[in-house]
Amino acid sequence: MRRILLSLLIANIAFASDVIDKDKMIIGKWEVSNPRRASRVVFFHPNHTWGVTNFDPDNPEEINGRRWRIEGDKLILTFPDRENGRDRLETQVYDIVSFGSDKFATDAFSYTRLKK
Repeated sequence: MRRILLSLLIANIAFASDVIDKDKMIIGKWEVSNPRRASRVVFFHPNHTWGVTNFDPDNPEEINGRRWRIEGDKLILTFPDRENGRDRLETQVYDIVSFGSDKFATDAFSYTRLKK
């Protein structure tokens, strides 16, 4: 019984550290690839905001209410949208299918870390 409890405790600690690592590892500048639109640059900030821009260095990063969080193997993004002529914030949940320090992928997008 002690072995089972110890195994469960170790598994929970490993899972918690994995979530913490993703939260820290996602911080930075990423190129986002999506087959339905042009690639763009996304910035994940430590305060859980995120911004987007294209590859033109003269265009400023747009945050406009964007927020991010990771819950388990889910990347949750909130971003501005327009519905029926009204501005609003939309939230989408994406399954994280792979995650590394320089690349990660969701069920909709792939991200490659950009060096400064």
